[in-house]
Amino acid sequence: MRSATIPALDAQLGCSIRGVGSMEIRVVRTGAADFAVRVMGRGATPGEVVRSLVGLARLQAPPSEDVRVSRRVVPNRRTVQVALADGTSAAARIVNLSASGVALQLDVPMEVGQMIVVGRHRAKVARRIDGGVGAAFLVPLDDATVGENTVL
Repeated sequence: MRSATIPALDAQLGCSIRGVGSMEIRVVRTGAADFAVRVMGRGATPGEVVRSLVGLARLQAPPSEDVRVSRRVVPNRRTVQVALADGTSAAARIVNLSASGVALQLDVPMEVGQMIVVGRHRAKVARRIDGGVGAAFLVPLDDATVGENTVL
């Protein structure tokens, strides 16, 4: 979320999103001009929030690419080895991680569609990003186990 005023870390807030409803949230990360929250209870569940927002977005314009519904985290251990099909490997830095995939910064050029192994998980390069790639896991991780302590 973005705001002119950034709430304190762990602050519990009420939030109302038009078309979604009211919910209780807790601030889990703060930045210079934005903050992240976790839906805590009473009101809309996280799944309901995602479904409502995706539905509202579809009404405004068709999605340009697949809509992501898995939450993104930045793990504590961000360094990971990426193995390529030719048997070589390269060090990479995790930008963010979800149950469905991972964004990586690395110096090795990769093509969309290229098969790789990130840590111990097989993946396919889905998109190029500035300084790296976004890759989709061939077998998604268990969303309930993905968090800051996840090690690939």
